[in-house]
Amino acid sequence: MDYANEAIAIIRGGSNCGKFALQLSRLAGFGEIITTAKEATNVEDQIRAIVSDELLYAFNTANGAYLGGVSHQLALSLLSTTKKGSFATLVRGEDEPEITATKTASFKKNQVLGVSDLHQDLAAKFLRELVGWIENGQLKPLDFKVIDGLNAVKVNNLLDDYRTPFQTVDTLQSCVLVGTVVITGRAW
Repeated sequence: MDYANEAIAIIRGGSNCGKFALQLSRLAGFGEIITTAKEATNVEDQIRAIVSDELLYAFNTANGAYLGGVSHQLALSLLSTTKKGSFATLVRGEDEPEITATKTASFKKNQVLGVSDLHQDLAAKFLRELVGWIENGQLKPLDFKVIDGLNAVKVNNLLDDYRTPFQTVDTLQSCVLVGTVVITGRAW
């Protein structure tokens, strides 16, 4: 498919899954990639000003069911009301009837699962491509830290650092994106 004239909205682009979603959206060739910062929920008007009622793709990378469903509903609300859209989530969540009622052209909802044996041919092709994407810099693995031993204090400190809000701009720059990325909302 040709996504050069399409936009995608990625909710919580600074999360680990969000970072990969941003990079993979770029690899897919989306012309415009719009993302929100951590906990940015009051941004629908800002995003609508960019995409009007034309957005066909939205991906919620947050665990919406665990966050009160706010990010789930935001992603869904951004989809076009007059054109059939596609909405992907990582965690199942219930759609607000008030929002789904506005989607007169409907939408397709997908839950993203990391279960490669369900689609073995696709998984095999993806894994073959993955090596090349990493080698040529099109996909950048996430940073990680190695903790030697079983030191509970060090592990807990690292987990606390992971939970601490961060500057989304710095996080997105580490993804090595090329093209249009619009960052909405602030987490700091």
